[in-house]
Amino acid sequence: GFKEIIKDILEVEAPLSEKLLLQRIVWYFHHEKVTSAVQKSFDANMRGCEKLGIIRRHGFLYLEDKPIVFRVPGDSTRSFNQIAPEEIGEGMLRVISKNIQVTEDGLYKFIADLYGKKRMGKYDAEALHAALLMLLKSGKIVEHDNQITLGNTQ
Repeated sequence: GFKEIIKDILEVEAPLSEKLLLQRIVWYFHHEKVTSAVQKSFDANMRGCEKLGIIRRHGFLYLEDKPIVFRVPGDSTRSFNQIAPEEIGEGMLRVISKNIQVTEDGLYKFIADLYGKKRMGKYDAEALHAALLMLLKSGKIVEHDNQITLGNTQ
């Protein structure tokens, strides 16, 4: 069924932006563009997806038992707000663990470089900031005098 198809995609691509997924499978709903009707059909089709281990959270789709890794894309077409904060967070942890300490701006620059991004828009910056806050909250990193280091929970 439909959810199995989505699960197959997620096996490879989770975490995945729901918006991006919908743009790719919009043909399934006999539309050319993602409309509110498409979103409604998708929601209806996804009812009970938890039974398959699919988690829908803040506009992203996750698979319960798929560990989140930072993937440097083959194409840098995804903007940062299309990448799950947990995945950006993994990238940040990788950068911080290599650099011992780094400033917030420095960290964002490293991440942008990893993705081959020359410019960062407002939404990109917001997405990076959200990922950073998530890491700070979790205690995986600490910020002191504008220097970010790994927390003691590593």
